[in-house]
Amino acid sequence: MLQTGCLVVALVAAAALDAPKARADENPAVQVTQYNTYAAAPSSIDFVLARRAALSLSADQIRQLELLNVKHKKELLPRLAERDVLELDVRQHYLSPGDQTSAMGPVLQKIETLNSNIRLAEYRATVDMKAILTPDQLKLLPAQLDNLAAPRDPTAGALERKIDEALAQRVKDQKLVQIETSQAIAEKLTGWAQSLAFLIGVPIGILALALGALGIKSYSDFSKIVKEAGDSVDKSLTQARETFTEAQSKLKDFNDNMESARTYLENTKSETAALNASTRSLLTEAESRVSNIRSTETLATKIIQDLQVQTTVVGPINLQPQELQGASTLAKGRGEHGLWAIGQTLRVRFMGGDEEARKVVRTCAEEWMKYANVRFEIGSSAKDAEIRIAFEKGQGNWAYVGTQCLSIPISEPVMNVGAIHEASILKAFGHILGLINEHQNPKAKIPWDTEAIYRELGGPPNNWPKQTVKATLLTKADKTAFSWYRDFDPKSVMMTPIPGHWTAGRFEVAGNTELSEGDKKFIAKIYPRA
Repeated sequence: MLQTGCLVVALVAAAALDAPKARADENPAVQVTQYNTYAAAPSSIDFVLARRAALSLSADQIRQLELLNVKHKKELLPRLAERDVLELDVRQHYLSPGDQTSAMGPVLQKIETLNSNIRLAEYRATVDMKAILTPDQLKLLPAQLDNLAAPRDPTAGALERKIDEALAQRVKDQKLVQIETSQAIAEKLTGWAQSLAFLIGVPIGILALALGALGIKSYSDFSKIVKEAGDSVDKSLTQARETFTEAQSKLKDFNDNMESARTYLENTKSETAALNASTRSLLTEAESRVSNIRSTETLATKIIQDLQVQTTVVGPINLQPQELQGASTLAKGRGEHGLWAIGQTLRVRFMGGDEEARKVVRTCAEEWMKYANVRFEIGSSAKDAEIRIAFEKGQGNWAYVGTQCLSIPISEPVMNVGAIHEASILKAFGHILGLINEHQNPKAKIPWDTEAIYRELGGPPNNWPKQTVKATLLTKADKTAFSWYRDFDPKSVMMTPIPGHWTAGRFEVAGNTELSEGDKKFIAKIYPRA
């Protein structure tokens, strides 16, 4: 049996090796000979162009065919020239003394390759040519366009026969090599098969001895053991399948629960995002409102302080000339208007205060002197100085109006700087020069919401009675006594801040921080320069 198996393997190997050998036998020399007889013939395009009248070729077809012919010959001529050189080499070798057939193997192979390429180029040119012709014209052509020409050279037959003989000898040599190779492979495979049979036979013999030792003396004993083992395996597989099915069911339930949990989390996430967005919006709105409240509170505090200064210092705002004390004061105050003399020097004595506070006071006084013909002598040490400035913190920034300062005992201040706030210090110096609060200008037309004002100032923390609110905020200066006063200037530094809700939104002043153009012109008018 072993020898039979080896023989089969050897036959299969020989058959496998014989297949490529048969293909090599087909006719390579004949093919080379055929191409040799064809290669120098006129092309199929030349054949068609020579019969242009018979085929009724149009001018455009002729132009296309001639272009194609040029392209084809440009591709073909280098190959023909190379093949001619190789054939001359072959002829030279055959004409030389001695047999040099074996040395020409590579040259012949290259000639065969060139012939194949030349044939392929002719085929492509013929296909391109047929694409230019009409179906009717194609019908007039011969069935074969590849055999239109005779051999190139009548003397080439002997050379071609020599080439054929050399190729045939080369093929015979190849066959001999292939047969010898097949025999060597078959012998090798036979040796391998014998070794394999030995390697397999020994373990099988050992296995048979082992089975006998185990009490397996016949095939039926072996079959019984195998059946019992198979039943045991089937039982185990059944149990495993049941366990797997149960696990699959539990896994499905778990996946369903996980999907439900994921959906719940997604919904919760969306709701949380919406809630966060809503919370952020509410926080932003709350912060905006708190900011507005703080701004309003700051403005209200400033207004209250400003109004408190008015009620504390000026008293009833309806100042009448007769309220100014002393005839000498009126003389120095230019009549009944409480103004200082034009060009008068007003001595300013500080009653405390650090250098920084005094510097701000000096700057504000100098700002007014740019436009008023009045000179402030800052830092005077005279006890009877006309302007005496205290720096009592928490008492607000205030001042008496005009020459009313002369009626105040020299031991008391006529102006206080409770906070370093440049705008309110500018306003205080405006009072010193005789200007009143702009909202009490007799020519002012402010659309007050009196009920809102009484309600706000009458409640905590001010708790002002209506009389105080009216006198401080709502009552204008006497129209007759202040007939000389300017037109209402809401941009004046003397203007008290007025929130919009005190006028039902019809008028509002946030707080002016510098002299307006109206301030500059008016102070220059009442204190003109020479």
